[in-house]
Amino acid sequence: MSEPKPSPPALPSIDIGGNMLDGMFQGVYHGKKRHEPDLGQVLSRARLSGVMSVIITAGTLSEARNALALAETDVKKRGGGGGGGGSDGGGQFLYSTVGVHPTRCNELEKGGEVYLSELRALAESGMKSGKVVAIGECGLDYDRLKFCSKEVQIRNFRKQFHLANQTGLPMFLHNRNTSGDFVEMVRENRHKFTNGVVHSFTGTEEEMKQLIDLGLYIGINGCSLKTEENLRVMSKIPLEKLMVETDAPWCEIRPTHASYPYVKTHFPTTKNSKKKDPNDGTCVKNRAEPCHIIQVIEAIANYRGLEPAKVAKATLQNAQTVFFPSKRPSRTAASAEKLGEISENSPQNVKNSAAARLLWAPFAAGNAIASRKKLGEGKFRENSSNSLANQLLTTTAKGLRGGGSGGKIAGRVISAAAKCARTGIRRKGSFQSPPWGKWNVWTKFS
Repeated sequence: MSEPKPSPPALPSIDIGGNMLDGMFQGVYHGKKRHEPDLGQVLSRARLSGVMSVIITAGTLSEARNALALAETDVKKRGGGGGGGGSDGGGQFLYSTVGVHPTRCNELEKGGEVYLSELRALAESGMKSGKVVAIGECGLDYDRLKFCSKEVQIRNFRKQFHLANQTGLPMFLHNRNTSGDFVEMVRENRHKFTNGVVHSFTGTEEEMKQLIDLGLYIGINGCSLKTEENLRVMSKIPLEKLMVETDAPWCEIRPTHASYPYVKTHFPTTKNSKKKDPNDGTCVKNRAEPCHIIQVIEAIANYRGLEPAKVAKATLQNAQTVFFPSKRPSRTAASAEKLGEISENSPQNVKNSAAARLLWAPFAAGNAIASRKKLGEGKFRENSSNSLANQLLTTTAKGLRGGGSGGKIAGRVISAAAKCARTGIRRKGSFQSPPWGKWNVWTKFS
């Protein structure tokens, strides 16, 4: 049977999170073989549904190796549309992450520096081929402490901020029931990474606003749309901070979910996995696939009274901005270029990394200072500024022109950090997110 196209026009999209290594795509459910592998058919359906790229998420070193290996075997069929961010002009479809999931942190704890260095080497190798696009999935998960204790999770989450700092990659983040610990850790380490998304968001409106204030994006899938309260919170996320995902094979939108009535596109589905023919073009009941991204887009759009095409366009651009900056002009790089502080000949990835750190640094430094109880909120001490000055000089110098301009920019960053810390520019108790596109804010503090 040939695979049916969805009834509405396919909407270009990027699935920012798919567990494509899961055994379900090899026909294994709960440890039992139910049907032959059908991953090829799954990916083909995704393309027909408008999915331009799928980012394969990894939760351990071995998974990251396998995810990268799978991504590097993939070449999208000619004529199937542009890829998410491949340097080949659209010939690639699969990408991957490198990191350790909070429930798997015992591996990183036991492996220590050797394990961490192997993660970095793998990330850097994958960056060369353009396939590794993020550090993650990492974060905190207090709902499943039976797998990994709170203390071990916190310790090893901190290590992965360092990994993001070393590679310049954005972060693919996980947060479950952490009572503010996750937000606080991100706030303290925000200067170490360029960008990031908190995927599969199921938190409160207040949590969402705190994360957006930190400059992060919010990832929405079926698990984010189960209840009326989930829908209400989702509707408050600015489109310019929203991304979509399936978290396949998990997190499909089910008939019991509050979002189900807003879904208009449905796919032929085999109800019993034992009867699944891998060549029949059908999905499997209760197994999410990247093609289901259209359902997430429709649920978001129809609940908010928007056209699905508008949501698809916004979320696509957001994913490209974070994970595939070469496919879309970087706002941070464009702003930094106004000062002429980044060389025209610098590689784009260096421009993005340096510019993001440059613009975020004063706000991150102000946060770091204000969050220390011994200093008092919004206060500033010279001994702290000296330490921060050295850190900021190191992170902003790379990719900047030689001579005196590096020191000039570092000086402006440090000065701005001091003023942020002293004056306490806040929004609901925390410092504002970096002023992308608001150059007047930057010059005010320079």
